[in-house]
Amino acid sequence: MTALIFFLTLKLPFYVIEPQIRVEDSAVVVSIKSDHLLKMPNIYYSGESELTQNTGVEMFEPRYLHNIWYRDTSDTFFEFRIKNIKPGEVYYFQIEATDIEKGKEISSRGYRFRVVERNGKWQQGLVIDIGPYLGNLSEDGITVSWKTNLPSKGEVILSNGKVYTDGTFSKWHRVRLSGLSYGRSYDYRIRCKTKEDTLETRPYRFRIPDPYNFKFSVFGDTRASWKTPGTGERINGVNTEVLRRIALESFRDSAAFMVVIGDLIRGYTEDTNFVRVMYETWLWALEPASHFLPVFTVVGNHDASAPMIRVKKGVYYDPPPPLSAENFWEKYFPNPDNGPEGQPPYRGNVYSFRIGPALFLVLNTDYNQRVSGDSVYSVRLDRTQFEWADSILASVRLPYRFVFWHEPLLPSGSHEGSALDLHPEARDSAAALLFNHGITALFNAHEHVYARVRVKPGFFRSSKIFQSLIRKAEVSDFYQLICGGGGAPSGVEKTAQYVEKFNNEYSYGIVKVTDSAVKFTLFNLAGWKIDEVCLSGCN
Repeated sequence: MTALIFFLTLKLPFYVIEPQIRVEDSAVVVSIKSDHLLKMPNIYYSGESELTQNTGVEMFEPRYLHNIWYRDTSDTFFEFRIKNIKPGEVYYFQIEATDIEKGKEISSRGYRFRVVERNGKWQQGLVIDIGPYLGNLSEDGITVSWKTNLPSKGEVILSNGKVYTDGTFSKWHRVRLSGLSYGRSYDYRIRCKTKEDTLETRPYRFRIPDPYNFKFSVFGDTRASWKTPGTGERINGVNTEVLRRIALESFRDSAAFMVVIGDLIRGYTEDTNFVRVMYETWLWALEPASHFLPVFTVVGNHDASAPMIRVKKGVYYDPPPPLSAENFWEKYFPNPDNGPEGQPPYRGNVYSFRIGPALFLVLNTDYNQRVSGDSVYSVRLDRTQFEWADSILASVRLPYRFVFWHEPLLPSGSHEGSALDLHPEARDSAAALLFNHGITALFNAHEHVYARVRVKPGFFRSSKIFQSLIRKAEVSDFYQLICGGGGAPSGVEKTAQYVEKFNNEYSYGIVKVTDSAVKFTLFNLAGWKIDEVCLSGCN
C-alpha cells in the first residue's frame, strides 16, 4: 500500500505548465506556479468570435491575437490579468516561459475559459476543455467524447433534431450515436448544462463513409523528445505540432478515420496525474481535426508504461486495476469494446471492427507490461490475444484483413532486439497466425521511420514453432508497413536486408479501400508522395 500511495503523489515534470483560472471583478486571472525560476512568461489568448468567420460548420485552428508578457521578470509564480472579456464567450489561451535552471523553453497545451454574469457578478462558466473528439466509427454509428471544466450533463444534438445523451453528471462524457446511414454527413452540436449554466457549441460535422469506397490514414509514434528544438514539438510528452499537422492532412486527404499505431505519449511514469496531462495534451493536439474525423488507437510500449510502478532502476510493472495502463487507455479512447476478457482489461486496447469488405484487427503487444533488467515480459502476443485473434480471423470472412500492433514482426534495424524478435518463438507464432489467415497487411510503428517489408514464409522456414502452427501447404506473402513517422525522434538508417523501401521523414500513410482493390500511399508533411504499393487488386 505504501508503494501505491507514493505512486500516486509524485510531482509533475518541470516542463508541465498547468494554469489555474479564477474570476475577479471584471477580469479573468490566470496563474502559473513552478518549482524552478521562470523568466519571460507570455500568455497568448483570443475569443472564439474573433476566430470564426460565420456561424456555420467550419474548421479552424486557434490563433492568438492578444498577449500579456512579463519581459524582464524572473519568479516561480506569475499571474496574468485578462480584461475586456465578453461574458458568455469562449476564450482560448496558451502559455510559454523559459525555465532558467534547465535552460529550456516550455509551453502549456491550449486551454479555454468562459465567464458568465449572475446577479451582477462574474463567475467562471462552463466550457469544453477537451474535445469534442470522435471515435469508434462503424457503418451506422460513431462515438462523441468530450471533457468539461465543471461537472455537467451533456448531449449531442444532430441537425435533424435528434438528441443523444449518456445520462451522466460528470466532467467526462461519451455518447454513442447509432442508427446512422452510410455515405451521409451529419452536423452536430454539443450542449452541456449545470444547475446555473448552459453551453452550446458551434456546429461540427462527421461523415459515415461509403463502406465500399473509403480511405483511412495510418501513422504512429507521436510522442515527444527533448532532442527536438521547437516547444510545439515537445509539449507534455507529445509532439503536438506534427500530430496536428498529420491529423489535418488526413482530413484534407478525405480519410474516413485515422489509426494511430502506438507510442502516443512519452509514458514511463509513476505519476497518474502526469498520465492525465499527457493524454489530455494528445487529445488537444488532435484538434481541430478530431471534431470532424474519428480516430482509433493502438497501445505502444510508452503508453503501456503510463502509469507504471517502479521497483528499482530497470525493474517495473503495470499497476493492478483500476490503475493499470489499460484502465487509463479505456478512459480516454472510445475504441470498440469487443476484445477478450481479462485483467487488466483488454477492453478498448484489443478489438476489431469492420467496414464494408474490410476487417480491422487491433492487438496489444505491450499488454500488462513488466520489465526486470534484461527480461521484458511483453513485446509479444499473449495466448489470450492469439486465440481470440485466431477465432476472429477464422469467423469473419471478408476479403481484406488489416492487422495493427505496435512493435514490428520484422524490425528494419533501429529496434532490432526490442521488437517481436525479442521473443523469437512468440514472433514465429504471430507470423503463423497471419499467414494462416491470409491477411492483407500488417501495420506497425515503434521504429520512428517508414519501412516496407514483404513478409515471406521462407523467412521462418527454420522455425519449429512456425512449422508446427502453419495450417496450409501454401501461403501468400503480405506487406508489413512500419509507419512510425508521427513525431518521435527519427530512427537510424535501415540495416535489415529485407527492407524494400525506407524513409525517415515525418510521414503518414493513406490506405484506399474499394470493393476490388486496396492501395497504400505514404506522404511526408510537405505532401510529397514517398511510396506507393498495391496491397490487393489494383489492376
